[in-house]
Amino acid sequence: MTVKGMLSGWVLLPLCACLFWSTPGITGFPASGLPAETGPDEQLERVEALGRLINRRLSLMKDVAAYKWEHRIPIEDLQREKEVLESSIQAAESMGLNPTASSRFFEQQIELAKSVQQYWFDHWESKGFEQYDYADLTTEIRPVLLELGDKILFSVANLDLQQDLKRKKIKRLSRRFAGTINTTGVARTDKKALFDSVLKIITKRS
Repeated sequence: MTVKGMLSGWVLLPLCACLFWSTPGITGFPASGLPAETGPDEQLERVEALGRLINRRLSLMKDVAAYKWEHRIPIEDLQREKEVLESSIQAAESMGLNPTASSRFFEQQIELAKSVQQYWFDHWESKGFEQYDYADLTTEIRPVLLELGDKILFSVANLDLQQDLKRKKIKRLSRRFAGTINTTGVARTDKKALFDSVLKIITKRS
């Protein structure tokens, strides 16, 4: 199935983050706003769920790159990146997450998204662009990216990882997280860096 086909099958929920953040007790959050305690198996499931969301977001970057390639648009858009970053940090703070740690996580996602786009630019520069039915950046991709961004943030906030996790357990979680990300152009070191950023957010709850 093409990315465009996947997009057409998703139900967009642009207000999902607002609903999640304003409703005490929803999906694992008690009235205090912190995630409910979880067992080892559920921790793994939540880490994998987060990885799948990130992977889904990164998988859209080929279509983003194709749109930009054909429309001669640069990969980097610093003004938009600044707006997205500021909005994301504000949302993270509203959920009680450390803004500095969250900022690093968001920055890594932005850089990784650009890295995947650059991978495809380099590929097409070398092999030539093979026309395919990619999704429209403005009307199809960006709304889904916004939805996924909301879900990723909620998923991070809903993690329950103890600050005193043993190194062996951290490595296991990191491997399971990395195993869910299979987007072309993403390096193993990038996956580890993302997971490390998630750990810093969780262990520095404000």
